[in-house]
Amino acid sequence: MRFILGFIIAFSVTSIAQAVESSSASDKAPKFTSSNSSPLFQSMLAGHKTFKDAGLSFAFDLSNNMNLYNLDNARKSRGWTYDFSLSKKFLENYTANVRLFVDQDQRELDVKEQVKIRSYGVFGSGGLTVGFSRKAFEIGEFKLAPSVRFPIPVGREMSDRQGLQFGIIPGLSLRAPSSWLTDKVSLGYSFRAFFADHRYTVTTKGAANLPYKIVHGISLGYKPFKKLGVNFSANHAPSWNYNNNIRALYLFSTSIDYTVNDMFSIYANFISAGDVVAPDGNSFDVELYGQKGSTLYLGATLSI
Repeated sequence: MRFILGFIIAFSVTSIAQAVESSSASDKAPKFTSSNSSPLFQSMLAGHKTFKDAGLSFAFDLSNNMNLYNLDNARKSRGWTYDFSLSKKFLENYTANVRLFVDQDQRELDVKEQVKIRSYGVFGSGGLTVGFSRKAFEIGEFKLAPSVRFPIPVGREMSDRQGLQFGIIPGLSLRAPSSWLTDKVSLGYSFRAFFADHRYTVTTKGAANLPYKIVHGISLGYKPFKKLGVNFSANHAPSWNYNNNIRALYLFSTSIDYTVNDMFSIYANFISAGDVVAPDGNSFDVELYGQKGSTLYLGATLSI
């Protein structure tokens, strides 16, 4: 199990949260507003408002990881993850987005190699992508939101090792009617298809390139308090290589997030992923928790 430790970030952001709560505990305590906060925070609030007025939004997520099943080998158990996202609204109902997801493991830190840009992957998180989405349509009581993303073939993983030449990721998300649920519960289904073309059928590391993939699954959210949310999702992801061999993966995700204010949030996210079918080819190998592919993330996000 990999354990993502964002203690420095989480501690600093949690300290802000405690300051907010303590300031509102008494009517005589000073309010946590831009009028009496630090100049740095005031400038951040001003930048946040300017971005919103221009239809822009920026998000940055940073986390450090540790594999607790391999603590005796730090070179294989630690790393950093960086996630940058810039979005712009246009034509009232549409949003354009650029996202960069970067991994840097301890082996690269030790030998001072360059940061690698992770492939856009089976689950579509990672690499450099450009995307477009539309505000959800209302179909009866349901809400249907379309989107499309294009992975950009840059970096050692996608460009050099995989030889990616073109890719497109259309997607749809469906949200259940609120009348089916309470105000604190949400239920949804998402579907994404991956189509890619590579210069070669096998990566430079010997792994098969995957030109076709599907990722679909359900998500359930619960918001017991205004700033606290709990989410669970279950995804199934079949993929095909250039020889039409199929491989099916699963991914379970359970997360808890706390919104400190309009710009800061902290989260804990537990993920279990792996092959649906066992190596013998006859039995299922799905597990909610296990040594094979369980990861716990602790991190923080800055949004402007």
